[in-house]
Amino acid sequence: MGDVFSTGFHAAYEGHIKAGDTVILYGCGPIGLGALISAWQFGPRQVVAVDMLPNRLELAAHYGATVLDGSKVNAPETIREMTGEGADVAIEAIGNPQTFLQALQSVRRGGTVSVVGIFPGPVEIPLHQLAYYGVKIGMGLGNISRMTQLMGLVETGRVDLAPMATQVFALEKALEAYDLFEYHKDQCLKILLKP
Repeated sequence: MGDVFSTGFHAAYEGHIKAGDTVILYGCGPIGLGALISAWQFGPRQVVAVDMLPNRLELAAHYGATVLDGSKVNAPETIREMTGEGADVAIEAIGNPQTFLQALQSVRRGGTVSVVGIFPGPVEIPLHQLAYYGVKIGMGLGNISRMTQLMGLVETGRVDLAPMATQVFALEKALEAYDLFEYHKDQCLKILLKP
């Protein structure tokens, strides 16, 4: 709740998703899936999720997304073919300069790119191209003032976060759990530690 879902919700909120919009999401890790779940709360027509790991794409499909394997398709071209002009909103939840540029290429004129990925260094923004398209960029990591609202979505059953918890480890096995999460992303999504 406090990290994954709140940051994902912030991504959807900063995307200014409206009813009937098409949303493309780059990255189906925990934050990206939080953004996917949150995007549906704003009433889009379609959410397209892009990742390269089958386990993450499977969970994105479980949450209602149309999935694209980024290792097999050119996502910006595919979303333009699907929509005719591009997505209304793109969410970048990886923190990768390449997927950030793909997100920019995926939106229509006047579209919005919401960024919640953490980048390891500076990223060049092609303003010389974007100026002609009126693309808006929003970013941030979350807002704890929305926690009551988000808890309400879970408490009422509108949102089910349980499928994201793919493994449970005893607290004394925390190092093993962190190793799995860091180096074997194809085998897990979110790990819970219990005493």
